[in-house]
Amino acid sequence: MTLKNGYKKFIRTVELLKKLMMHLTDYKKNWTNRIKMQETRISLMENFYVEVREKLRDHYERTTIQLNKLERFLWNLSKIEGQREALFDDNSLSLIRDKKKYQLMSKIKKGEDTNNVVHYRLSPPLAEKRVNQAKSRE
Repeated sequence: MTLKNGYKKFIRTVELLKKLMMHLTDYKKNWTNRIKMQETRISLMENFYVEVREKLRDHYERTTIQLNKLERFLWNLSKIEGQREALFDDNSLSLIRDKKKYQLMSKIKKGEDTNNVVHYRLSPPLAEKRVNQAKSRE
């Protein structure tokens, strides 16, 4: 091998190494960008879920407050309108009429035997009767 051929081979090897380094650098940049994008997605989703969870919790609390207000209104209205026809228990928010026990939904506890308890809310006939009775009185 002559010096000239050896030099040309060396130059080609250096050029190939430079190209290889450029490709490796590009590959590393692309891979790094992909990793950063994936990390950003994960971070966004984590923050999104935290925000959604907080909004749902806030909405649940506000809804519960509103339902409690409506239940209290129904309870007080029922006590006034049905005081001669039923026994009312303010502690358990329940009433007994015609040997049936009615109880407001918020006071019925999970896991409790509710076979003999009628859920007392606006839709049952007894509650509708109380509301209509109050409306008709003026």
